[in-house]
Amino acid sequence: MSSTLELPQSYEWQKQMVAKYMIAIEKVAQKVRNRPDLHQLHREMGIKWYKDPENPRTRPPPNDERGRAEHFMKCNAICDSEPLTLEDCFRIKFAAYVGLTAIMTQDYPRLPTHQQNSLLAEANNMMMEEIRKDSADHDHEPAASSSSGRTSFFGAPAPAYESSGPTINPTLASTDNVGPELVGQTLTYTDTTGEDSKVCEVLECRVNVAEGKTFVIKRSDATEQISEQQMKEILRRRL
Repeated sequence: MSSTLELPQSYEWQKQMVAKYMIAIEKVAQKVRNRPDLHQLHREMGIKWYKDPENPRTRPPPNDERGRAEHFMKCNAICDSEPLTLEDCFRIKFAAYVGLTAIMTQDYPRLPTHQQNSLLAEANNMMMEEIRKDSADHDHEPAASSSSGRTSFFGAPAPAYESSGPTINPTLASTDNVGPELVGQTLTYTDTTGEDSKVCEVLECRVNVAEGKTFVIKRSDATEQISEQQMKEILRRRL
């Protein structure tokens, strides 16, 4: 990779990298998705991931070409490693996610709309083909495709991407840039009058072509999906 990585990168580069990260996520997902303690492990591994300053934990500034190059080099080095332990699986998943997030928030939006749609479809096809090949090599069936139009964090491959990310303290989240860092956090905030307090738990962060970035939250015993703007409003009113 070049020592610099100007913004945005080409359609072909983006397609190859998106497919690479989707493949990395799905391959480690196959190893851990059926564990009954998956969500607890995800939180624990996420905290450990964010405590290591050597990990690519946040997106680089969009105009920092060298910083972007170093960011993707770190992500790729982890994604290309062999997952020998349970922790390795989570490290690969987290590295793939932050690499994918950088592309989807910095490069992808600068593509024409028709290229955005085709890029995700082509990348998904590449991912599915690789998973089928890997499944055949290991004599087992690949995960079935979902009709939801997204790729579940540890679920089946689908045309777009969805994932909960590593967990960190919610006070680190910015109302200008909200994302997977909120997953697993419980947020206390005021209602629109500023008089009563409310509580919600952030269950998932999703990214897909049709809806953009959305969040699944739980209030009392009910779950609902809210938009990125609604999440920003909650954070602005956080106690």
